[in-house]
Amino acid sequence: MNSIHTHASQGSEVRLKQSDGSFKTAVAPPVIILGTKKDLLRQKNTAKGVAAVDVNEVAQKRLLEIKEYLAKHATKAVNAHLVGMIAIDNKSRKKDGSIADPAVETLRLKIQELAKEYLFLGAVSAKWILLELSLRKLRKEKISLDEVKDVGKRMKMKEAEVIEALDFYHSVGELLYHKAVPELENTVILDVGWLVSLFKILINQSITYKDELDVPAQLSSQINELHCEGRLHDDLLDYLLKRHGRQEDKAILLKMMELYDIICEMPLKPREKRMYYLPSLMQKDAKGKNSAIFPAGSSVCCQLYFHFIGNFLPEGLFYRLLIRCIRRWTDCKVVLRKHMARLYFPHDDFHLTLCKEDADIQLKILVIPTSDQHPSPPQPKHVSNVRQLIEEDLKVVITNYTPTVMYNASLKCQCPNHKLGELLPLGEDVDDRCVPISEEKMTAICPRSALPLKDSNLNMWYGKGQEVDSDNSEGTRRKDIDGLSELFYKLQEHLTEEDKSHMINLLTTQISKYDAENLRRPYDVFRHLRERGYVSEKDLDLLKKVFSRMHRMPLVDLINGYLQTK
Repeated sequence: MNSIHTHASQGSEVRLKQSDGSFKTAVAPPVIILGTKKDLLRQKNTAKGVAAVDVNEVAQKRLLEIKEYLAKHATKAVNAHLVGMIAIDNKSRKKDGSIADPAVETLRLKIQELAKEYLFLGAVSAKWILLELSLRKLRKEKISLDEVKDVGKRMKMKEAEVIEALDFYHSVGELLYHKAVPELENTVILDVGWLVSLFKILINQSITYKDELDVPAQLSSQINELHCEGRLHDDLLDYLLKRHGRQEDKAILLKMMELYDIICEMPLKPREKRMYYLPSLMQKDAKGKNSAIFPAGSSVCCQLYFHFIGNFLPEGLFYRLLIRCIRRWTDCKVVLRKHMARLYFPHDDFHLTLCKEDADIQLKILVIPTSDQHPSPPQPKHVSNVRQLIEEDLKVVITNYTPTVMYNASLKCQCPNHKLGELLPLGEDVDDRCVPISEEKMTAICPRSALPLKDSNLNMWYGKGQEVDSDNSEGTRRKDIDGLSELFYKLQEHLTEEDKSHMINLLTTQISKYDAENLRRPYDVFRHLRERGYVSEKDLDLLKKVFSRMHRMPLVDLINGYLQTK
């Protein structure tokens, strides 16, 4: 479910009518979850023997358990895509041989209904369809662009129309045509499976051949190097392709892997054979991986987290980010391990590590002493510049491959209020201590305690200073904000998303038009007020006036109750 949501296209929402007459907004692709093998639920073992059960009742109970689990671990995916859950028995037959379970017919009608609703492609030229059918009749895996133009010419199609048709079929995944890539602009791949099988030679067979006796010792060592350290030797690639008779497709394979940010050629020294960084194929943790990434005697200067909202970080996204970073900084020295990398910037003399930890990408600046000296920490402007460029690459990777994924640059909070693994207030994310950074204010406000984090790391990563808690003692401020945070949580439980616009309209002196566009829910409004420092009794009086005008007197009573305890 998370993977489907991650790769879903933007702007593909439709309204579907539910059985109770209400409407649900769903995003393409729609998902129906099938509970198969319903026929195995016909009986259960009890202390008194075998007893019959209500199959549909047990099936619905299991489907509900699945839905509750997904709602917790794939919240956004379920809300966006799930349009039905059906338990089916596709084995039982009637006397005429047809399927007995009426749920199968329910499924068929549901799919038919969805097919009518999800028509996003619009009108397609009949000539385009005829062109595709003509190309399929050739029964070729790949074809030159000139051959495609010849087919189109026989159908009275202009060259521009042929290119337009190829662009369309590429966009919907029926074929591959990269007209903007010089090495591929004259190649049209008609059978996408042909390219997949080419990828599999490297991805799957490198594992298979590792333990074969007839593999030369040098190549066996290179396979180990690929799986443990993410480095691919050109000799190994040639060997694998030759075993499958695909040597002629080497250039296409390398260019496609480069195009999709899977591989990056390593800088060559004189007389060296080609090698490539291929981190996504590291299959296991190498011995001493921590010592390779974090050498003995090294110390962490500062750290930052990119926390992925919804607690879901696709593994491929992390490795694609690594490839783009390595490609950007060609003069860097790179050490790779599974879910880990260290880059040394020789000009600025500092080491950067990127590590995938659950739903976070962790960045650390290391200080590694040498035998003759202990280097000083890097300049904030250098670290800040690296952070900005990494975020640029990360946003490109997200846009290109996983458009629905979102993240926050964050710090880790160490306050005792966190409940690791549990949903944060409003159920928008899972708590792993990550606290989003407000770059504008240079603060990070913990959603559990409502306290700002004091962390000098911000100065290093953003090249700015931060001033917090300058007007009150820490003890007094902690007590006030903790109490106010609890009040805010109580208030927002009684508010809806529709109330948000009313709150903002009535708080025009505290919330600018620009900020209002980024506030989506009542909780966002409260958080915005906390970040701006509105924590005094005077500010609560203002909120009382706001809720009075909204005719929400119970909320006014909650504020009065809080003030009486002060």
